[in-house]
Amino acid sequence: MEVNERYCNVPIVLLGGFVEYPPTSITNILMYWLYESIHILEKYSSVEEAGMEHETDFISFDLCDRSVKEIGGELYDSLAGQEKPYVGFRLESLLKFYFEEVDIQQIDLVGYAAFIALKSIIQKKPICKTSKEFLFSRMAGKPKKAPIESLPEWCRKWYDGRRFRKLSEYLEVHYNLYRPIRNSRGILFTFPFQKLSDGSLMTRQKFELIIQKSKEKKNTKATMDLIKAEKLKAFNAVHQKG
Repeated sequence: MEVNERYCNVPIVLLGGFVEYPPTSITNILMYWLYESIHILEKYSSVEEAGMEHETDFISFDLCDRSVKEIGGELYDSLAGQEKPYVGFRLESLLKFYFEEVDIQQIDLVGYAAFIALKSIIQKKPICKTSKEFLFSRMAGKPKKAPIESLPEWCRKWYDGRRFRKLSEYLEVHYNLYRPIRNSRGILFTFPFQKLSDGSLMTRQKFELIIQKSKEKKNTKATMDLIKAEKLKAFNAVHQKG
């Protein structure tokens, strides 16, 4: 299988708990994905076949046909009817967090959660703008924006200015996050794997050019609106005198 196909797509809600309990969260993600792939979408006939297709030994993660059918089925049913935007997890990147390696720090977990959350927000759009509140809500597995006070303690910790800047820099280095060179209101971002309307991939240069053109368009519209307002003001003044 091609490397870019080794993804599991699951609802963003399953990202909840990842930062605090990576192995449990990853197990739930795999359980849901395997159950849906085998019993709903019928892509594979068994856990073993899915593992062979994705070059991953799911049995080593204590996942078997029976547990996936029973536990994965309960998890799948528990999310039925809920708003659940899907997001793709690259298996190789996800599974490295399963084993509690000594060199994995909290910023690695928070950074990965932020990357997945941003992917769930941008989807297939070339660029996207969001807010810190919505970003951290998605990082905590919430489909909709939630008050920061209601989110886990680690969210409140990384939400503050100094740590958030560190998180942003981490995303730029480790996940190729593109943000404007100059500060902008909200979080305006993209990734190099996002596609433009012509089918080409995003680059830093293209990103900055799109931003510049957007600003010029807004400035032109603002100028035209001001001219129209002045003309209307002059027109009204003339008629009031008459």
